[in-house]
Amino acid sequence: MLSRVNEAIDYLRVTRERLVDWLRECEKLFGELREFLDCFNYSDMKKIDNPDWKGFLFEKKVWKYLEFFKVPYAGNPRKFKYWKKQTGKGKDLVVFLLDEEIKVECKYLSKSTVLYPSWFKRDWLPREVDVYVTSYKENIPPRVVEEIKRKGRIVVNLEELFPAILSVALRKKERLMEEILDKIRKESLALRDLVDEVMKSGIRVKKNEQDRE
Repeated sequence: MLSRVNEAIDYLRVTRERLVDWLRECEKLFGELREFLDCFNYSDMKKIDNPDWKGFLFEKKVWKYLEFFKVPYAGNPRKFKYWKKQTGKGKDLVVFLLDEEIKVECKYLSKSTVLYPSWFKRDWLPREVDVYVTSYKENIPPRVVEEIKRKGRIVVNLEELFPAILSVALRKKERLMEEILDKIRKESLALRDLVDEVMKSGIRVKKNEQDRE
């Protein structure tokens, strides 16, 4: 009888320890979820006058967003004074996905800010990037959006960033495969017909997908 009581006590202790661990894990996950949802809350920006500080805070939200999805990246310094020295150069982030490097530029826009073409040409266009991530892409005029598309780039709001970088990575993979097939085709007469068939199959697949859309 005593042994059964001891077994019951041990079972309850183990169950309690597992429950505590589970609750701690839930608390951690809820904390991460709160931070993730906070990425899309720009109310903290309204009281800030310094545009550089707004840009820094927005970029921090982008970091949190990528970290939530466990996407590796390299970015600007984490401290504002060092961050400010880097922001006028190159790109803000390099995201690593599917063995590809996707260059990302972070651009904060307030709800009332309109991105004029002259501003775009001066501050956005010179950056050699794949994706622009912003807070209110709705404030970007259609003619600027068209210019971004013509450059082969994408502009998205923060909540759309992960699908965007994934599509860019897949596009780069596809381009690389086409280059490899084309090289094989040029160097090997014996494989030319086979490569042509593979490339035609890819075109048919794309056409079918477009028809479904």
